[in-house]
Amino acid sequence: MPGVATAEIGQAEISIGGGVGRLNLPDVKYGTKVNGAGNTVHRFSNSNDYRSEFGGAIIGDVLVPWNETSAIAFSGFWVGVDQDDTSRCQATGASSCQVSRIGGGGANPAFTGNTLTERASRDVDHWGTQLEGRYYVTGVPGNAFFNASYVALGGDIRAINQDTSIKFTPGTGGQFARYGESLDTTYYGGYVALGGDYAWPIISNMTGGLGFESSFKGYVGVYSADADYNGRLSGAAASKLGLSTTETSVIAGLTLETRKEFTPRTSLSLVTTHEYYSWVPDMEYFDPSGGRGKTVIGDGDAYSNRTTLRLNIGLGPDALYYK
Repeated sequence: MPGVATAEIGQAEISIGGGVGRLNLPDVKYGTKVNGAGNTVHRFSNSNDYRSEFGGAIIGDVLVPWNETSAIAFSGFWVGVDQDDTSRCQATGASSCQVSRIGGGGANPAFTGNTLTERASRDVDHWGTQLEGRYYVTGVPGNAFFNASYVALGGDIRAINQDTSIKFTPGTGGQFARYGESLDTTYYGGYVALGGDYAWPIISNMTGGLGFESSFKGYVGVYSADADYNGRLSGAAASKLGLSTTETSVIAGLTLETRKEFTPRTSLSLVTTHEYYSWVPDMEYFDPSGGRGKTVIGDGDAYSNRTTLRLNIGLGPDALYYK
């Protein structure tokens, strides 16, 4: 927002953009290989942590000045990441490939054999909405780095919704098993933020005549994380299981923006956001041969990245922009 420290009432701005996003999550490890003594020697990564997977991203923001030193901001984002993966188990000697039951109640696996092909599909929707109040302050006198800045308090609702499907097919063409899972986590909480304009001397010297402006926003918050798991296994040992848990998570992030103004009312921004989640669910599946007597919701962490190109449009009468 031009002149953030002296914004005029009514000089609101709406922004919308799209790009790519990434979300690192714990692996899904369901199929196993066991030795002749019946002990698990390897768990197959049916779906890895999405480290190299990118999906589409959409962001939107509305900024409404309240008076000359404060404003209300509403923002939201959505990222969708999909992955298909295939792994194969080839047993040798006395070892065997297994697909375990979901819950307790017996050690009988859903499948055991010498070869097993595991085809997995994992779809993740990552979204959030934030509402915050900002108080703007002028830059520190004599400081060449910060031009203007703000502090903010906000409320936040976001979610990581995962759907996973795995088809297990024996190499001999026998009966296959299919495992389906939904793992949805919703975060409710609040955060504090610090943001504003900045200028790197080297970059400013290179782009000073091009009209680029740079800004940042750093934030950290505490959240209640509500996770719900529902698993379903078909085959010889069909079973299903539902679990839920509530944990505490810290979410911290940094957003960097480079903006180019084309008219007093319109500009284009390159926006990059990096976030860290201190708690996300990490499923630990029933594995009696490995000493795990039941399926439980474990804990892990996650990282997310979004890079988008955003169009910013000023609202209100022309007199606020064309002077």
